[in-house]
Amino acid sequence: MNRYQSSAATFLFASIVVAVTATTYASEEGPAYVCEHAGSVRVISVEYVNPPSSVPCRVVYEKTNENRVEHPWRARNERGYCEEKAEFLANKLSRMGWQCDAIEEEPKRQKVSTD
Repeated sequence: MNRYQSSAATFLFASIVVAVTATTYASEEGPAYVCEHAGSVRVISVEYVNPPSSVPCRVVYEKTNENRVEHPWRARNERGYCEEKAEFLANKLSRMGWQCDAIEEEPKRQKVSTD
C-alpha cells in the first residue's frame, strides 16, 4: 500500500467514525448560542442523551465556516454542568469580540445511545 492509498484509507475510516458518532448521539437539545465575528459563525449548544433528563449531556461547538464540530465538555452525572460550560464558552467568545446571542429552538425528540 503506497502513501496515497494509506491516506485514503485513513480518511475513509475517519469519515465513517464521524458519521456513526453523529447519528448515534443526535438528541434533544438544550440551551444554544450563535456567535458571529468578521463573517465567521460559531454555534454552541447542549445535547441531552435521555430526555427529559439533563444528564448525560455534551456541549457541541460548531465552527460552521470551517465545517468542524467539537465536543469540549461532557457530563454523566452532574446536572447543569453542560449548560454552565456552554454559557462559559459564549461569554468567552463575547469577551474576545464575538457577538453572541442565545437562541431558542424546537428540541429534537429522539432517544439515543451514550457511546
